[in-house]
Amino acid sequence: MFSHDDARSRILAAACERVSTGGTAGASVRGIAADAGVSPALILHHFGSKDGLLAACDAHVLATIDHLKSDALAQGPGLDILGAVAHSSEVAAPLVRYLARRLVEGGPAVDELVDTMVADAHRYVRAGIENGVIRPSAHEQSRTVLLTLWSLGALALHHHAERLLGFSLLDGPEGVQRWSELGAEVLMSGLLTPEAAGATRSQEATA
Repeated sequence: MFSHDDARSRILAAACERVSTGGTAGASVRGIAADAGVSPALILHHFGSKDGLLAACDAHVLATIDHLKSDALAQGPGLDILGAVAHSSEVAAPLVRYLARRLVEGGPAVDELVDTMVADAHRYVRAGIENGVIRPSAHEQSRTVLLTLWSLGALALHHHAERLLGFSLLDGPEGVQRWSELGAEVLMSGLLTPEAAGATRSQEATA
């Protein structure tokens, strides 16, 4: 997920790995510095503070998702954030582990992370509508929020996904791929029969 070409990249890689395994509480500046082979002072020089470093990690993760999602959209429709990384064994596991840890911590920084993912997903939806692969909706923004939260919620509840489905979303691309296939079935084939869907629409119209 990160290049190791320079000290800044090594710091970002070490910080992401620390967050992935122990959350932000387990990502001390000294520990990250030791992992990256730099001094704590160099981390503060590049990022100003631990919060600044975490913000840089979030930004890099979002940029990676955006790049992967853009590639995925070129191959066909889809909104699943997990699906965006499923095809890339090199980046999938660390990216998913990072998000799983980060999302459950809460706070303004995580709110901003989720808001950015929703905004990015909205761009994907608009592109999909313009390309004729996604249906327009009268509730486009709300639909985008719902689909994004479905995907992110799977990460927050990854323990239960593994317990009930028998595969892990955190250990590699195989589990992510299986999750994405299940999601694709729901999105592409639907859940209700045409008769049931028609009855539901009729009830909504008369409500």
